[in-house]
Amino acid sequence: MLWPVETLVALYERRWRVELYFDDIKTTMQAAHMRCLTPAMVQRELLLHAIAYNLVRRIMLQSAW
Repeated sequence: MLWPVETLVALYERRWRVELYFDDIKTTMQAAHMRCLTPAMVQRELLLHAIAYNLVRRIMLQSAW
């Protein structure tokens, strides 16, 4: 076996959390469909959604404090 089981489990858990974050971004930011056509612009659009999502979450956290 090339990788220890604990490492594989940790990587899978991390990937699962990333998938959940993307699902939340798509739902919250209504980003289920990318509007751009080229791969570079889709990457930019995804980055923009992630930045906006993180800003909104930070504001929510600050207001909760």
